[in-house]
Amino acid sequence: MLNYFRNKQARIIQSIPDDFVRAKYMQKLVSPNRLVGIIGQRGVGKTTLLLQYLKQNFRVQEYLYFSADDIYIADTRLYDIAEEFARLGGKVLVIDEIHKYNNWAQEIKNIYDSFPELVLRFSGSSLLNLLYEKYDLSRRCVTAYMDTLTFNEYLELSRGCKLSVLSLEEILSRGSEISLDLALTHSNIYSDFKDYLRYGAYPFFMEDKDEFKNKLFNACKKLSMKIFRPVIKSITSRSVYLKNSLQN
Repeated sequence: MLNYFRNKQARIIQSIPDDFVRAKYMQKLVSPNRLVGIIGQRGVGKTTLLLQYLKQNFRVQEYLYFSADDIYIADTRLYDIAEEFARLGGKVLVIDEIHKYNNWAQEIKNIYDSFPELVLRFSGSSLLNLLYEKYDLSRRCVTAYMDTLTFNEYLELSRGCKLSVLSLEEILSRGSEISLDLALTHSNIYSDFKDYLRYGAYPFFMEDKDEFKNKLFNACKKLSMKIFRPVIKSITSRSVYLKNSLQN
């Protein structure tokens, strides 16, 4: 099974660009903490960041990457994969879409406790809440919530340029000077900002700007279904119960 994952990860990592990296979140991944989770909405770039982390910091034989919704995971425990990987001298285990795996918290806890030589990294849905999991990971795990792109990140990704980060004090004290400097050095900044407001918050705008709204709508629809499905199911069950009670 490890060969399957290694062949797949080789194909995926080969296609991952590393000219734009979200440094704020990469710092979390490269920290000395053994267990780090990147949490965020669909499409913000969690998978890309995890793969960049592996590509830039480790040799191929040192890591194993797979997604928890992979078809090969269906009848396999995460613990068993980690055990085999550790036995072969593996160092870094990265699991994407961890929320797709039932009972993930218990298995991650067991892996963490059983294999102290392993570094663990995972990504999860924005709905993931470690504090409410039955198997407490809050003392073991460092988490970072990945936000949508900032305007500065959007410019870096789309145009390859980066603006200086300014404090509120600088903006208030030198506002006119800063505005003039931006107008002279970045003549398209106003139109770029309008584009950012339209489609620049999620990295997948790079694939197809025309389809951005459809992709965003689909992502929001899937998220809303996850949130409201239990509520709808509960309401439906109660309605059926009430109807049966009235009939009886």
